[in-house]
Amino acid sequence: MNYTVWTFDEKSPIYIQLAHKLKYGILSGKLLPGENIPPIRSMADMLHLNVNTVARSYRLIKHDNLIFTQGKRNYCVIHFLSH
Repeated sequence: MNYTVWTFDEKSPIYIQLAHKLKYGILSGKLLPGENIPPIRSMADMLHLNVNTVARSYRLIKHDNLIFTQGKRNYCVIHFLSH
């Protein structure tokens, strides 16, 4: 996924906008189960955002059980089980 094309506006907090973009990427299949997403610091550098903003976004989508951590810095999209 090309994260560098993402833009943000002033209408809502950036961490929420980033969480929505990641969530949409996962639920739409643009980010596949098992796929890694960039570590927090890398994502912050790519998007020119504060590290805390990205960390807050990741916590939101982790809370929604869309990603999990592997080790200290690796974030991975969760495998969804079909019913």
